[in-house]
Amino acid sequence: MNRPITPPKFPLRFFRWFCHPEYREDIEGDLVERFEKRVEERGKTKANWIFTLEVLRLCRPGIFRPFKPINKLSKQAMLYHYSKVTYRNFLRNKAFSAINISGLVIGMVAALILAKYVGFSLRYDQFHQHKDNIAEIDQAETKDGVATSYQHSTYWETAAKVKEQYPEVRMASLYSRDVEKQVTVVDESGSLVKFNERNMFSADPDFTQMFSFQFIEGDSTTALSQPNSVVITRSVAKKYFGDAKAFGKAMKTTTAWGAENTLHVTGVVEEVPVYSRFRFDFLKSTIGFSNYDQWGFANYPTYLLLTEEANTAVLASKIATDINDVEQIKADGREVELALIPLSDVRLSEMEIMLLLVGVFILLITWINFINLTSAQSMSRHKETGIRKVLGSEKREIVRKFIFEGMTINLLALAAAVLIVWLLYPFIETYTNGKLLPLFGDPTPMNWLFLLLFLLGALVASSYPALILSSLEPIRSIKGRVIDNTKGAGFRKVLVVLQFSISIILITGIFVISDQMRFLKNQPLGITLDQTLIVKSAKDGADDKVKRHQSFKEGVANLSFTRGVTSSTQVPGGGNGQDIYFNIEGKNITVSANLIGVDASYMAYYGAKIIAGEDFSKDKFWASRRSILINRSTALAMGCSSPEEAIGQTIIIPENEDRTFKVLGVVEDFHQNSLKEKIQPMTFEFNPFRGHASIKIDSGSYSNYKELAACLAQIERIWDEVHPDQVFEYYFLDEQFNSNYQEDIRFSQLFSVFTGISVFVASLGLFGMSMFVARKKKREVGIRKVFGASVASIVNLFCRGYVGQLSVAVLIGSPVAYLLMHKWLEGYILRTSVSLTAIVAPVALLLVISFVSISTQVMKAATANPINALRDE
Repeated sequence: MNRPITPPKFPLRFFRWFCHPEYREDIEGDLVERFEKRVEERGKTKANWIFTLEVLRLCRPGIFRPFKPINKLSKQAMLYHYSKVTYRNFLRNKAFSAINISGLVIGMVAALILAKYVGFSLRYDQFHQHKDNIAEIDQAETKDGVATSYQHSTYWETAAKVKEQYPEVRMASLYSRDVEKQVTVVDESGSLVKFNERNMFSADPDFTQMFSFQFIEGDSTTALSQPNSVVITRSVAKKYFGDAKAFGKAMKTTTAWGAENTLHVTGVVEEVPVYSRFRFDFLKSTIGFSNYDQWGFANYPTYLLLTEEANTAVLASKIATDINDVEQIKADGREVELALIPLSDVRLSEMEIMLLLVGVFILLITWINFINLTSAQSMSRHKETGIRKVLGSEKREIVRKFIFEGMTINLLALAAAVLIVWLLYPFIETYTNGKLLPLFGDPTPMNWLFLLLFLLGALVASSYPALILSSLEPIRSIKGRVIDNTKGAGFRKVLVVLQFSISIILITGIFVISDQMRFLKNQPLGITLDQTLIVKSAKDGADDKVKRHQSFKEGVANLSFTRGVTSSTQVPGGGNGQDIYFNIEGKNITVSANLIGVDASYMAYYGAKIIAGEDFSKDKFWASRRSILINRSTALAMGCSSPEEAIGQTIIIPENEDRTFKVLGVVEDFHQNSLKEKIQPMTFEFNPFRGHASIKIDSGSYSNYKELAACLAQIERIWDEVHPDQVFEYYFLDEQFNSNYQEDIRFSQLFSVFTGISVFVASLGLFGMSMFVARKKKREVGIRKVFGASVASIVNLFCRGYVGQLSVAVLIGSPVAYLLMHKWLEGYILRTSVSLTAIVAPVALLLVISFVSISTQVMKAATANPINALRDE
């Protein structure tokens, strides 16, 4: 007699144990039927293994049996019940609910906007295919043992040396900004199309292969492999060639000193994303270009594509060792240390970190309000809780109910916040110049981080009131003998102190940041920029370019509204000029400085003060040509104990064909660039032959934009007569100079606005709490008034607790605010200090705001008829 074929016992028992009874019979029948079939086809052993695997695959939550008897319908009914109770509670306490939800919505809107703005930096350069294997070279340089610089760049020759010597380096490329040039193209109709172009950069052939820029025309592997090849963006191709193909077309470039070159378009790429550090319009090849400054200035950002096995720390050390062995580096007494920073290593700036902290603080204040208001309000529901306990509700069920209510309110607030941000998004994106993460479809983890933070905060904020109510004794709750327990009230006081402390920190930040912005605005530059119009230098290679340059200046000087004209190769705010090294005759000293060419009227025009020697003079042309002016910082770098000591010394500039100059005069230091930067050693060469024209316009010659436009039209007419083949381009110097502070101004505005929002949310919470306290103490106030208490004493009853909490917050928040803002100020070369006003004013302001927030309810309670209060009780 044949024995029946049965599945293995242990897997079958395990299945019957975990499977839901409603599904067990059907699933088990299928399993057994398939088992019997496999026994016939594959044998008992294989069938047993397959049966066991199938049972294990079925171990998933969808078919687990309930481990405690739960009525499935009761879950749905309970959720419906919870929702209905939440809705009724909202209607029963409209004022509290409105304050609670309003605070949550406003706080979440502010935090979400800040998250999207700050998080934009996390997107930088993350679209490149090889981002995880690309590293930037950072270089620290010392000279004779003294630290001289740290920059995100290195020497011109580093890329070529590294690629040649190290197998860990697959590709290497520098990325260098070129000077502004005029680009001229002959279009299909034979007309000249010409523009001045600033966003011109040079890169090695590897650049377009390392980085993932989308090519429309040309091949990324060969685009920069030939001399005079250039890659342009789609918008540039449209500007110069219209709808015709740009590939293979010629583009003539001319510099301000007349050097001409012809570039050939070997590639067209899509517009460079705003979240890329490489903001080029033109990208030309370095092939065939010889740079005398191979190991001089470390001004060239350089990127390496490394193999998977490369150790960045070891490689950086080896490269630094080889660079330190270069003869020129050793001769100059320089020594470098390198670090390889991964392209994927995105870092937030100090300003972004501060804004991120503001966003976190806003969320903290928002949830502190929610906890305080919800826990205070929940004490009025003690009878409901007591009855539920008497009827058999367990503690965890009560906790679950109140957590459900809290999470529901938070989720509704989040939905409203997302809707508001979606409506405001176009305006915010315009204000931030597009530097804002998309609300949906965010490629960074910011949405998930925000959602995780929200869920964590909402859960904690909802759990605390639930735990308080669930711990009440049912009999005392039903009899109405429950008062606000000491632990709960004490914790709410701690939260109010924390809220005050955060507000003090943020308001102090507003005062310090405003002081710093005002300090920078009022700080003397050492020169005068008012009423100055800059006409950009002609990119003129003609033989008579010097004559034309002079003709233009003379023509403008003769206009009735002109109060002065000068020219220079760089203007204030436009850069420090050419980097140079020079030696001093008779001294073993090499000085690093910047060189700017100026005419004889430049110093007087800008009000720069000659503190030793004399200025250039057009009447002493050749003497001026053989002389040079330096600033005070250069005199100090030359080892001079006084400016007068530098006069007459001879300096030699090796890369400028060993030209020698006598120091004619010393200029007081002035800020060539923004006040955020340290004043550098500067030298000024007499060069009246070219440069940007600085034109001082008499402010009394125009009273509106139309009259100003007429003045500009006269200047342009002279330009067109003198330079018919050149682009006329101008700007006002003070506007351009002040644009250096645009990021600081935007940061100051954002910080102030969102700090204001945080203080408003905190005030909203104080208003809600005062409303609760006024209701809670209505009987006490009535009794006090019956016994003759004055309105002032009742107001004192309400306010003294908050004053004490504010005092504690001052002891906590003020020192923290001082340390944070002092650290922030260290990022500025010229800076103010954290003043006493910046510490005291926030406390006074917060005291006033707190008083205003609670005064309405306080005065209402203090002036109410006591009979009504006692009758209600």
